[in-house]
Amino acid sequence: MLEAVRVPKQFEPVFERAQEYVRRYFAERKERPSEGTIEILGQRYILVRAASMSVEFFALIRNLYADKPTDEAAGVARSLLFDIAHALGVADARAFHARLDLKDPVEKMSVGPLHFAHAGWAFVDIHAESRPSPDQDYYLIYDHPYSFESDSWMRAGEKVDFPVCVMNAGYSSGWCEASFGLTLVASEILCKAKGDEHCRFIMAPPDRIEGHIDSYRQSDARVARHVTRYEIPGFFARKKVEDELREREEQYRSVFESATDAFFVCDVSGDIVEVSPAGCTMFGAPRAALLGRSLRGLLRPASLFDDLRAWIGTTGKFRAEGSGVAAGGNDFEVEIHGVAFSYRKQPHVLAVIRNIAERKRMEEALFLSRNLESIGVLAGGIAHDFNNLLTVIMGNLSLARLSVPAEGEAARLLGQSERAAARARDLTMQLLTFSRGGAPIKELTALGDVLRESATLVLRGSRVRPVFDLPPELWPASVDRGQLGQVVANLVINADQAMPDGGVVTVAARNVAPGDASLSPVPLPRGHYVRVDVKDEGVGIPPEQIERVFDPYFTTRQGGTGLGLATTYSIVRRHNGHVALTSAPGRGATFSVWLPAVPGAAVAASAQPDRALLRGAGRVLVMDDDAMVRELLASMLRELGYTAAAARDGGEAVAAWLAAREAGTPFDAVVMDLTIPGGMGGLEALQRMRTIDPGVKAIVSSGYSNDPVMASYRTHGFAGVMAKPYSVREVGQILQQALAR
Repeated sequence: MLEAVRVPKQFEPVFERAQEYVRRYFAERKERPSEGTIEILGQRYILVRAASMSVEFFALIRNLYADKPTDEAAGVARSLLFDIAHALGVADARAFHARLDLKDPVEKMSVGPLHFAHAGWAFVDIHAESRPSPDQDYYLIYDHPYSFESDSWMRAGEKVDFPVCVMNAGYSSGWCEASFGLTLVASEILCKAKGDEHCRFIMAPPDRIEGHIDSYRQSDARVARHVTRYEIPGFFARKKVEDELREREEQYRSVFESATDAFFVCDVSGDIVEVSPAGCTMFGAPRAALLGRSLRGLLRPASLFDDLRAWIGTTGKFRAEGSGVAAGGNDFEVEIHGVAFSYRKQPHVLAVIRNIAERKRMEEALFLSRNLESIGVLAGGIAHDFNNLLTVIMGNLSLARLSVPAEGEAARLLGQSERAAARARDLTMQLLTFSRGGAPIKELTALGDVLRESATLVLRGSRVRPVFDLPPELWPASVDRGQLGQVVANLVINADQAMPDGGVVTVAARNVAPGDASLSPVPLPRGHYVRVDVKDEGVGIPPEQIERVFDPYFTTRQGGTGLGLATTYSIVRRHNGHVALTSAPGRGATFSVWLPAVPGAAVAASAQPDRALLRGAGRVLVMDDDAMVRELLASMLRELGYTAAAARDGGEAVAAWLAAREAGTPFDAVVMDLTIPGGMGGLEALQRMRTIDPGVKAIVSSGYSNDPVMASYRTHGFAGVMAKPYSVREVGQILQQALAR
């Protein structure tokens, strides 16, 4: 018959044997007040008043932590009591296990609750759903109906809103931990001291206990309402807090030691008790020479520290400017910030001192950056307008080419004009790309095709000859073909300008696998790359200029914009690659570009452009806010055999489309600009036209080759795209392809 414990039936035989041993053990009790000893079977015990280890202990800790929140003080008390009780439980269990020579974990555990009851801690009632197993599935749920801790609080008439039976949880989890060889923790989820019907505990491994508590709450809604506050107590929680505090201290120390500003910790009189390495560097003195000195001696005026202390005493913070005095008496302008600071539990002042010269340098850099951004926006607007003019110029040149003999002076002059216009187009696209900085719209591309086509196009008619070293097994890459073509064009143009008397520019490429010696000089994500080299035989670049060649607007050539290489750098970086320059005066220059590659990927063969003039028939509506562009495109369409009409904005275009439908002479297609200042743009106009004719075929006309809308025009229902500037042949090809869909 079990008296001091209640357990499930399957455990009763084990606990009955343990009960008999513990009863005999506690029966042999000897008290010797003259010696101040209590012995039980040769083991010395002590009697401790229950309230002193519970309600009164909490009161003592609250007094010690009077300057802290009540919850924080209670947390310290719980942590200390749990640690003590857990250690006692482990020690008592090991002593009993050795005396009884117990091996089985359940038998080891069985002695604990009985010893617990005989020692006056509490009666133990273990629930039937418990699973005390020597593994991570260990789960014990039990009550302490007569816990000394909850009894102490209720006798004292103290009202609490948290479970108080901390030592009960610590001792029982310590005993079971020693019995099963597991790290265990117990948490009290219900407590009589806070008005619950039971003092109920759940015990499990630390990483499982919260899950068990949640499952228990979900299984019984009535009980769940009372499980309002619980804690995973003990050295587990405290160790976590200690680790977090240690980590935070290390972080603070790291910031303190690595900060570029000078940090001074001073007592309220101004004496320096700690200084950061930056402070030693800034004031030109070792730490030992600064500690103990007054901060007043490092500042001008000396009253600056007194002002700082007065301000933080009223407002909590301070900021002012003055001078610092370095070793040797040299003054330098500083900005000083101050805050009240607790150091070693005493009031101190934290002074942060910054060299203003550094700040001004950064402000100037920011000012320059903002001006460059503004210039970029302005340049982008100018380039957009200029692109329309180029569209008219190059378009008219392409029309003139149709009526000029292939040979002769007129053809030569026309060719010069076309090359000049093409160069102007390249400069315009650089301005547009630089000002917009659009993200690349990538597609799997055979790089050799882009390299060869772009370089050949740029050097057509030049005294510089291209040479290609492009292996057939070159890996493909996911790139924006238009932007990559612009990179190649910029580098080849740079090479062409470096050789005014002619020469050879070599465009080479090779595959670069991880670990290859040809990898980028700066760290790039590990992977496969293609390295592209553009090498010239020009005058070379001085070493002092190499680091600046990619800066916006930096140029060494008269009439240069300084945007070609800046745009190249920007595009390559947006492709997650790198570009570098190797050069020396008189030895030419080599620009190297690394682009992420996709080895083994299949790339569809690119269609070669048809140079024939593709004529057609039908009616086409042109919508553009620029009158010269409208007239040019209408002339091109008529030359190609189409009937053309024009509209200034989306409103006119929709009205013209509707009128043509009603007159029985509908348009076959519309070519529209996307953005119309002060009027309806292309997307809105297209939506309205679709309400009239769901099958409308619309073609985008835009000056931005990297415009995301242009790259994804099919998702908006456009049948084609015309990138300004365009030739009459390109218009014919695009229109025929769009109408054929």
